[in-house]
Amino acid sequence: NVGDIVILTDVSKRISGTANTTSGSNTVTGVSSNFINDIIEGDIIVLSTGNTETVSNVISATSLITQNTINVTNTGITINLVFNDTKTVTFVNANTILVDTSFTTNSSFVTALVQKFE
Repeated sequence: NVGDIVILTDVSKRISGTANTTSGSNTVTGVSSNFINDIIEGDIIVLSTGNTETVSNVISATSLITQNTINVTNTGITINLVFNDTKTVTFVNANTILVDTSFTTNSSFVTALVQKFE
């Protein structure tokens, strides 16, 4: 119902471009990326390599530093921005629940696991 509170768990949104990683480094190098506008310090990102990392610093549009060392060398990696939050439902119909939220990324699709408080 409108006004209900929902928990958004592992909400993810793909950010622009791809990235490269080098094993033993905590630097992610973007290709056609826009890290400056898509990601902020403290964001949690999931790489298509399976790594989930916390961003410690965004250096430029094409370079960021993660808190942990990434132990895989790979190119053409996709990055999803992830967050968890609690929101109020603003619209409901048979197939859709809408909540007010915002992202720092410019991608067009969002996925979420939604749990309702009873």
